[in-house]
Amino acid sequence: MNSRMNCRLNERASTVLRFIRDYQQGHGYAPTLREIMTACAISSTSVTAAEMRRLRRGGFIEYDPIRARTVRLTEKGVGAVEHGR
Repeated sequence: MNSRMNCRLNERASTVLRFIRDYQQGHGYAPTLREIMTACAISSTSVTAAEMRRLRRGGFIEYDPIRARTVRLTEKGVGAVEHGR
């Protein structure tokens, strides 16, 4: 696990977490990788997937990689979004 992920999120990771939170609040379900990619101006779905794996390893999100729309922020992820970490 990247030690920087524990202390401070980079700008893209923070943007992704905020988007996931806002999307879930507005729609009642999680966004797809492509929706995250588009909303967060990420260059490809593979880069988006890599960012999601980093956030998962950092304990900020949980998801089932086999099923669509299962991503959710963990308590740590919610705290990071609310406190700008």
